[in-house]
Amino acid sequence: MNLPRRLFGLVLVAAGLLWLAVTQGWVRPDWAAIHAVLSRILAWWPLLLVAAGAGILLTRRAGIWLALLALAAAGLAALWFVSAAFTPWPWPAAEGRHAVEIGRPGTAGAARLDIDTTAASLVLTGGAGPGSLAVVESALPGLDARAAGGDGGAARVSIDSALPLGGVVRLDAGTRWDEIRIDGAAVQVRLDLRGVTVGDLQVNAASGRLVGFVGQVTDGARITVRGASVVTELEFPEDVGVEVSVSGRNGRVDLPGFRLVGDRWRSPNWDQAQSRVLVDHRAGVYRLSVRIGR
Repeated sequence: MNLPRRLFGLVLVAAGLLWLAVTQGWVRPDWAAIHAVLSRILAWWPLLLVAAGAGILLTRRAGIWLALLALAAAGLAALWFVSAAFTPWPWPAAEGRHAVEIGRPGTAGAARLDIDTTAASLVLTGGAGPGSLAVVESALPGLDARAAGGDGGAARVSIDSALPLGGVVRLDAGTRWDEIRIDGAAVQVRLDLRGVTVGDLQVNAASGRLVGFVGQVTDGARITVRGASVVTELEFPEDVGVEVSVSGRNGRVDLPGFRLVGDRWRSPNWDQAQSRVLVDHRAGVYRLSVRIGR
């Protein structure tokens, strides 16, 4: 057995045992610390090229060193992505942001939002400010956001921009958001919708981490998750009843106090709730958690 094959086999065995230990709860890594260390290590990634080049010059065995280079790069990238999925993404200070304000077309009291973007971190929250339907903030310039009148008097807001470092979409809390669609891909999608009324929320973007708080919902609202994620964590206020349907392949499901009714899980406040929402999780997820406000 040659060295590359033996090394590759050992790496696979070690990776499999480590991942099994994490998924079974035998070890609980400090992902934030791991991510911080990896970020520092990756800042020196050109040293991998130096090491591979020196190895080729000294041993004249290019195949082995290129294989080791590819293996090391793939391992570091995979571990960095997993650790990033469990670690809150930093957001630049206000002076480092670029913003686009979206005015309200006409007098529409309802709106629909389409977000089609690729982002490291995407935050959806309230706080658009007086006179604005929405505000889009990015760490880089070049935002493409617009609003137009739509069917039934509802305004339609479209955001079609790459947000390579991160972006925030702030919504007007006085507007009823009948439909919100998030497409594309992001390392993290964070929701902080306190005070924002939501009808239909669709998350079609694959992400490492989908977390957040969903505030007011219209009765019969629906949250559909079609994008695979490592972690999905959603929290709702005490006056919102939540029903959860899980159809994708999943690992750990954490639904404290929920009871199984047919093939769906209902929150303990379901019968007394002022409004109710269905969380339809159709994508694969490593850990799914849905909680009622504490």
